[in-house]
Amino acid sequence: MRTLAILSLLGTFSPTLSAADPPKDVKDAEWHKQLNAQFGKGTKRALLLAIDEYKPPLDPLHACVNDANLLTEVLHLYCGFERDNITVVMNGDATKQNIADKLIAIVKASKPEDTVFVSFGGHGGLIDGRSILCTFDMDPKKPLETGLSSDAIRELLQSKKIAQKILYIDSCHSGAANGEGFKLQGPSSQEISGPFAKASGLITLAGCRRNQTCIDYKKHGVFTGQFARGLAGEADFDKNGIVDSDEIYRHLIMEVPLTAKLVDPKHEQIPVRIIGEDVVGVFAMAKTNGKINALLGKLPARPKVGDIIVNAAGMKLIYLPSDAVVVGSPKMEYLRNDDEAQQPVLINVPIHMGIHVVTQDQYLKVMGKNPSYYSADGPGSDAVKG
Repeated sequence: MRTLAILSLLGTFSPTLSAADPPKDVKDAEWHKQLNAQFGKGTKRALLLAIDEYKPPLDPLHACVNDANLLTEVLHLYCGFERDNITVVMNGDATKQNIADKLIAIVKASKPEDTVFVSFGGHGGLIDGRSILCTFDMDPKKPLETGLSSDAIRELLQSKKIAQKILYIDSCHSGAANGEGFKLQGPSSQEISGPFAKASGLITLAGCRRNQTCIDYKKHGVFTGQFARGLAGEADFDKNGIVDSDEIYRHLIMEVPLTAKLVDPKHEQIPVRIIGEDVVGVFAMAKTNGKINALLGKLPARPKVGDIIVNAAGMKLIYLPSDAVVVGSPKMEYLRNDDEAQQPVLINVPIHMGIHVVTQDQYLKVMGKNPSYYSADGPGSDAVKG
């Protein structure tokens, strides 16, 4: 199972930003002003950890490094992180000691108004009821002693006053092999995040509920892809230029289940949010700046009704969701035929339907032959000669 855990401590929290009572009308301008002030405070530092190259009995992974690189761009473009303040540790360098040293250094350097963002991408799970993140050098025969304990991370983050914290977990469940003395139990994102549920000042976002798994799409996890899309601006529902923690969760809960079903129609994946009792209000997480298309073009996303794609044959196709629709034409329509009676039709699965009539060239590209009577080599070739 792949676990991507991101611990983000974003800006200085203003208790006046209450999600339960959002400002309306003339208060909107003040709300925007406070979010901007919150977003701009302090220095932002990030530590991104990603492990794909595990050794047996742990299975290798395929999306952790890609997700870490994606998060690097998102943090820089939308979340206000300078590239010099983003440290990425991958594969063989992601040992338990090296991770601990890097994390301790960031916590030590942080001030109450700063932002700290820590991500871990790799195997993880519950071992004897304890949440463990698998480092590159973890010994499967001694996972509790050599793995990275979630409890240790939580205690380290709480050892110093830092304003806000967000824990983000994306467990892709690629399947860690069970070696001698090593068995992962209860491997859902929600359960892995359990030790952080009581951490002060913490909002937890988990990729799936108990007994569910997170799914990948091509080079990225669906949850991580939607997280990136949301921070890049798709989650800015109030159009004030800032994505806050309530908006990003709203985006995830809407988009992740539907996108996952496009990858596998039978797959169930519903994100989870856990808010600490001492957290009041929302966190200013990202600013939109129009730099969306280039970054998001290859990320997993569910198509929207009416989206148009062009396939390899050059055909324009429009997206139609599964739904009940009415076909046919009204009786009063001009030049209506008798066989056009209106009737309901159920589209059982989402489809892409061609906008235009299929041409002979397009048919040939798809089918490898052209059976048309009026083709260059058909019986009616003389009628279309030239």
